[in-house]
Amino acid sequence: METDVVSSLDTSVTASLPQWDTLVQTMASLYRSDKNDQPVPAVATSYHKSSDGKTYTFNLRHNAKWSNGDTVTAKDFVTAWRKGVSPKAMSGYNYIFSNIKNADQISQGKKAVSSLGVKAVGKYKLVVQLENPDPTFIDKMVIPAFYPQNTRLVKKYGAKYGTAAKYTAFDGAFKVTKWTNTSEKWTAVKNPYYYAKSAVKLQKLNYQVVKDSNTAHQLSQQGSLDDAVVSGTTAQGLQNNKNLYYLYRSGNNFVNLNMAKSAVLANKQLRQALYLAVNRTQLPKKVLADGSLHLLSTKCSKGSSQWHGLRNSSAAKRNLQCCQG
Repeated sequence: METDVVSSLDTSVTASLPQWDTLVQTMASLYRSDKNDQPVPAVATSYHKSSDGKTYTFNLRHNAKWSNGDTVTAKDFVTAWRKGVSPKAMSGYNYIFSNIKNADQISQGKKAVSSLGVKAVGKYKLVVQLENPDPTFIDKMVIPAFYPQNTRLVKKYGAKYGTAAKYTAFDGAFKVTKWTNTSEKWTAVKNPYYYAKSAVKLQKLNYQVVKDSNTAHQLSQQGSLDDAVVSGTTAQGLQNNKNLYYLYRSGNNFVNLNMAKSAVLANKQLRQALYLAVNRTQLPKKVLADGSLHLLSTKCSKGSSQWHGLRNSSAAKRNLQCCQG
């Protein structure tokens, strides 16, 4: 199940867990995560890193194809990354491209998207230039923001790309069908053009949006859902349920404060006082009470930027997922 509709499958337009959950099943990037959450080759077969650690050259497989039969090329990654870093991108993920040459200046509107440090050398070679060496760069390649987009369809459909299944192509294990950006149910079927289709055992995935945690739990108990995301008081009451487990996701939780000139919270000292008053140990334990954890130290999580605050817990086994986010 998903907790909300997928408003777009274009990663430059929006970024949400329902979107990313769908894309992980239907798209293949340069690298993918294996069962141990480690990056392994996907569309890329190998890469070479320069001696200064600032240039990566990826060699792409020749048998990667889109769900419409088009060949996946290095240009498709250039197309997607330029869209993602553009100041016109609305996903809020421009920052993920930071450290790729000129990315920050492009996002700030100071340089053209064509100056981004990524280029296609022929159909099957992608060269990426970084501002500084980054030991986590390959880890980041599994993030949906770095997925390719079919260049031909992007040019053909423009702003329609990613708004419905018929305006989108997929290069992963499945392809989305019967979906528009308002759908509360959709299907992903096995992609006959996927380069590793023999390894895909399922024929179809059915998605359903259930926004209410308690409803999701009830549907799961009835056998109508294979998994259910639970939160709030529903999650609090299921902490000892044998079918509940936690998948820890890195992320930031924050509160938007009204800091308009006449608003009470425009007072900086008051905001600082509220910040100091929050008991970061008791908040997850007593208020959320859903298994979320207080982060004891700030660190970088693989495949993500630096984060702090509460660690999201989400989970799924046959019946239940617990998530706080």
